Amino acid sequence: MTLRAAWENGGCRSSLVNQELKKIAEMSRAENFALHLKYIPSNEIIADAPSRTLSDIDCSFSEEAWARDQARFGPHTFDLMSLDSNRRRGRDGSLLPHYSPWPTPCSLEVNVFAQPILLEHNVCLPSFRSRGTVVAVLF
Repeated sequence: MTLRAAWENGGCRSSLVNQELKKIAEMSRAENFALHLKYIPSNEIIADAPSRTLSDIDCSFSEEAWARDQARFGPHTFDLMSLDSNRRRGRDGSLLPHYSPWPTPCSLEVNVFAQPILLEHNVCLPSFRSRGTVVAVLF
């Protein structure tokens, strides 16, 4: 919505957005096309439905469970399996490195089971649901 409003108004306060608008305008002139932006709410886009559904892959320790685990087994230095959206922070507040099921901007690699687990890492693996039972695996 920010981009659309800035495009329609010929700019905005953000220099970063304005730089991107200039790139888009230059590209549209060079390639001879007109750009018309329209906002469509996410719930009206059928392809977005999976992103609005929670699944077992999106599970994570609760904040309370994470604090207890950090106190008892931490400090953790690596989050074996998480998504960019639910990875945990170490005691120093920094986001823990992690592996994800598919390539993402913040993950180190994909498929934790194909990666070597280094002994110097104190790792955590989130709980997951298996046939109605919550299973937590700690290393």
